[in-house]
Amino acid sequence: MNYGIAATAYNYNVEINNCTITNTDIPIYTIPLVASNISGGDFTGNNTDVIRLTSNGVTSINESQTWNNLGVPYRMASDLVIIDGAKFTIEPGVIIEFEDTKGIEIDKLFDEGSAIIAVGTEAKPITFTGVTKVAGAWSTISVRRTTSVQNKIDNVLIEYAGGAGAGGAIEMWVDPVLTVTNTTFKDIDACALFNKYDPENPNLTEGDNTLENVSGGYLCGE
Repeated sequence: MNYGIAATAYNYNVEINNCTITNTDIPIYTIPLVASNISGGDFTGNNTDVIRLTSNGVTSINESQTWNNLGVPYRMASDLVIIDGAKFTIEPGVIIEFEDTKGIEIDKLFDEGSAIIAVGTEAKPITFTGVTKVAGAWSTISVRRTTSVQNKIDNVLIEYAGGAGAGGAIEMWVDPVLTVTNTTFKDIDACALFNKYDPENPNLTEGDNTLENVSGGYLCGE
């Protein structure tokens, strides 16, 4: 595989600013901790126009970061795990696509816990999708134990999730604080929202969400 920039070793301190990368297989291949250090530039004109990310043995993001809208998708080649109170902010218009069975986990290992802040707009929704365009191709957005009021998913499209044993496109563990609004769930091989260990999550705020071809229904629990 021919990458324009490959920086996948642990603890790389890399910034990529206003670069043009073209005529490669994939323009950038790096670790999630570097993703927020990419700003501006042109990453089109390659065989596959994505920013490909791998944990490479480092499974977690443990410091707050923002993923910028770079005009091409971020592609997860491994699970993305957010821990230690890190706040994961995604700009409007960003597309995150997952290779088969991969997903996101937001966990509480520090104070109130980590948070996912995925707030798009009507004009620029945020998209979580699969590389393979079939229901259940990738796993889930798993929000676990966190009590952060910043956990928010709004004006988002979630499609092709619910695989790899997931109960829902969004999975909640131990009643996390979470707001899900103005979100479309499309081609999901599970429920849209799934609460693990309880039939309902009293800390969930939801509304104005849309379902298209969701096999398990809207809100499930166990």
